[in-house]
Amino acid sequence: MPTITEILERARAGKNVKVPPLAEAVGLSVNGFYAAVRRGDIEAIRVGRAVMVPGREALRLLSAEQRPAA
Repeated sequence: MPTITEILERARAGKNVKVPPLAEAVGLSVNGFYAAVRRGDIEAIRVGRAVMVPGREALRLLSAEQRPAA
């Protein structure tokens, strides 16, 4: 499984990110992540049978995860 640093590098390069490692990085279960995609809370695209998150969306999710709670 890729590290958060590897996920960030991929996202910053504008590449799509796979759901399972991104879900773990933002603290969601894979099923919870897919549910958020179905609700439209998270932007995702289908590439063949795989669901991928665009790099800009992955960066948004990761930056939200790193913000301190108010």
